[in-house]
Amino acid sequence: MKIYVSILFFLLLWGEVTAQSYTYTHSRFKGTYGDGQDRSPHSFVIEKVKAPTILCEGDTAVFSIGYEGTYALDFKWKKVGDKRESWCDSAVMKIEGVTTAHRGKYYCCLVDVRSGVIRYSDTVELKIRKRPTALIASPAAPYMQCYGDSTILSAVASEDDKEKEDIYTYSWSGPNISGNATEPMISVKPKESARYVVTVNNSGCLADAAFEVEVYKPEVHIPDVIYLTEGMPLQLVPEGVSSTAVLEWKVGDVTISNMNPLIFNGINRTTAVEVTVTDRGCVARSSGMVYFKRGRGYKGG
Repeated sequence: MKIYVSILFFLLLWGEVTAQSYTYTHSRFKGTYGDGQDRSPHSFVIEKVKAPTILCEGDTAVFSIGYEGTYALDFKWKKVGDKRESWCDSAVMKIEGVTTAHRGKYYCCLVDVRSGVIRYSDTVELKIRKRPTALIASPAAPYMQCYGDSTILSAVASEDDKEKEDIYTYSWSGPNISGNATEPMISVKPKESARYVVTVNNSGCLADAAFEVEVYKPEVHIPDVIYLTEGMPLQLVPEGVSSTAVLEWKVGDVTISNMNPLIFNGINRTTAVEVTVTDRGCVARSSGMVYFKRGRGYKGG
């Protein structure tokens, strides 16, 4: 008899202890209830959903819901008209890389897991704007222009997926832009190699395109003043000329092609000399004056 009483006392004591133990794991109630308080409906309130209203394609949408009066909740984010049971099971829902397929209205269903009380949040509409594509259509790349020249750059934005509410604006950046930098087409006259960027803006949704312009300036230099003694030939070595350049000399009225260095006989008076260099389609010139000395003085032209 004593053995049965001891066993019964032990079971009652163990049951009393375990009846008081409960834990909350991952927002779900586990274990037994401590008393009727935990079984009673709980009054809790939820705040308005915090969410963006308009995003661009590729952005991240973040929805969040606040609440007070309870600490054991199930969350189910839902989209109106979508059959999915839940888009997210936490207080914060994040959708990365949104597309136009994510357009729609969203709300959150909150359930107090202790009492079964359900609350629904307000509904927010997520609008997605199309992100334009940008392209500098002309000239063709790679592109080189000669120093001092101008070039027309023309940008286009994709019209294939453009929606009726889309409005594209343009903005250019880069040196030496002539005219309006907010037009699709601009004229540029860089003094050295430069990079130009056009930004296409669809109400805050941006796309960029870049274009490199190489500026080439061939070099050539001869002295401004040359003194020549009677009986001596004119000899000139132009400076700064590349190995691919083509030279053309003009001594007085005489034209001489592809001679480097220049060796010219027959000057008997003060004479102008000029050299023209053509390299990669670009032209550079340098000129000087040859003063001819006969006897004790210089003879003019």
